[in-house]
Amino acid sequence: MPLLTPDHPLSGSWERIARADSHIRQMKRRARALERLIEDKAVAYHQTSSLQLLLKPGERIARSYNQIFPTTPPIFPIIAGEVIYNLRSALDYLMYELCGHRSGTQFPIEDIKRSKDGKHGFDARMDEMKVPASARGPLEALQPYAGCAWTKTLREISNPDKHRRLTVLYGKWSARHTIEVQHSGAFLDRPGKVFKAASHADADVHVDCEGSIEIQFPDGRAVLETLEILKRHVSQTILSFEPEFK
Repeated sequence: MPLLTPDHPLSGSWERIARADSHIRQMKRRARALERLIEDKAVAYHQTSSLQLLLKPGERIARSYNQIFPTTPPIFPIIAGEVIYNLRSALDYLMYELCGHRSGTQFPIEDIKRSKDGKHGFDARMDEMKVPASARGPLEALQPYAGCAWTKTLREISNPDKHRRLTVLYGKWSARHTIEVQHSGAFLDRPGKVFKAASHADADVHVDCEGSIEIQFPDGRAVLETLEILKRHVSQTILSFEPEFK
């Protein structure tokens, strides 16, 4: 983010992008906390599992599995909605400045250039908001009908939130467990969880659990990756319009 004075026309847009970035980092922290919680539960399961009792010193097994969670904690949709809101607001602030602080301006995301009656579409929006001629070409290049995919994605995932409905997300968990049995004391200083005297001949059991959780939109798109991509495109867009204000 460039260093701008508070009175710069685009400072509001950059502040919104900064807020979006803060929420993305918050979601990453919460996703990692959820990963640790699930890892702890997996390790606790192995503590009481009869599987480890079947292993003898020197034996080792590995397991991998995937699990789909039909819902995720409500905080994830809330954070995602806040990211989307701030990214759209950054673009709306840009339009407000381009149009000379005219009320009712909103960043256009249109599927057609102009309707048959001339009342709808990109051209009609530009005329209605009195957008400067120098900005119309760059704005048109950002329209879905012009082949711009990220603005269409932003519109698609923001509409449910604007209608006061939480964005529905799903969690996908992938994990790998390694269980190894050795004589007492063999696992000193090894990362992971050690259960002492939990197998044959009072041998120690070492459980290593690695997992990751992926939060997805209903269409399968990874939420964090999608939000990062949108943040990057919005930032590039705001930066590209800075010459308009020099």
